[in-house]
Amino acid sequence: MDETPEYLLGYQLRRDPQLADWQLLDQRQRLLLRGSLQDCAKLRLRLLRQRYGPGRMNLPLRTFGGRQLWMDILLCAGWRIQQHVVSGHARLLDPQLRRRAWGSVAQMRIHLETERLRQGLRWQQPQLVLLVHGILRSAQSMNGLARHLNDQGFQAHTLTYASSQVGVERAGACLANLIQGLVGIDRLDLVGHSMGSLVIRQALAQLGPEQQARIGRLVFLGPPSQGSMVAESMHDWWLYRWLTGPAGQDLRPGSAQQLAVPNHPTLVIAGSRGIGIGRLRGIGKESDGTVSLEEAQLPGATLHTLPTGHSFMMDNVEAQVAVWAWLRGEQPPRAGS
Repeated sequence: MDETPEYLLGYQLRRDPQLADWQLLDQRQRLLLRGSLQDCAKLRLRLLRQRYGPGRMNLPLRTFGGRQLWMDILLCAGWRIQQHVVSGHARLLDPQLRRRAWGSVAQMRIHLETERLRQGLRWQQPQLVLLVHGILRSAQSMNGLARHLNDQGFQAHTLTYASSQVGVERAGACLANLIQGLVGIDRLDLVGHSMGSLVIRQALAQLGPEQQARIGRLVFLGPPSQGSMVAESMHDWWLYRWLTGPAGQDLRPGSAQQLAVPNHPTLVIAGSRGIGIGRLRGIGKESDGTVSLEEAQLPGATLHTLPTGHSFMMDNVEAQVAVWAWLRGEQPPRAGS
């Protein structure tokens, strides 16, 4: 499985259709080198370092992984490039969330490609499960589910995005670009909790046929598929607007219902027993405490109901088993079985 990116900052690696060697082409499609893949990739890096520079001086400090100010824009075998939503500068994190470099996005792509060549970075398998967290949460909130899936033989990774700083449209566009930049992945399954499901739907609507063909199965946990009356009831509260930013308005029924319905096998896991802001606000329908069963349902999707609440649904053992079963191509077991 070759994981060398074909295009990198304008330079293209292309296999000669008549010979066994490779070609390195510049932005004007001029031939710079003909030879082995390794030699062409090394020359490309050398030219890019000359153009963009080495980046900022760095100490490999442990980070919190992003939280509410960073967006994952590129993933490679557990390494990730993140971009700051305010300043626009980027950083490269290793699988232990240590910052290995920082600077411009272009410089981080060069650093990541350098590490890929130096360490032989590659995905463990060509199937990836990407977990997308909900509003006001972080990638760490999906770690329990990721561990469960990894223990069962899947390759699961969490996604970081600034859920309180950007709306669904921007988060979805970022996810779509990230999916397009995945190299070495033949099948991608997506699991979203709460607002994460809307981000996934927004991203899928922006993918072309070639990328759509890589998408396998979807799982939405506690999704406000039809919007949330809780968000509607609080949308003009100053505290709610301050905490949730533009994404809080995207959870209202009018916004969520405009998103396209995915054309992929989809499982909706909805909670029927939970204490949350919805109960406190007197929204009395059967719900997980935040999203009602009616709001969670999505046309064409399989609905699986569990007696659990909204905020920690992804840590519920029955929910984790249901996700695992669905990604295996099976129906989830009945609750309590």
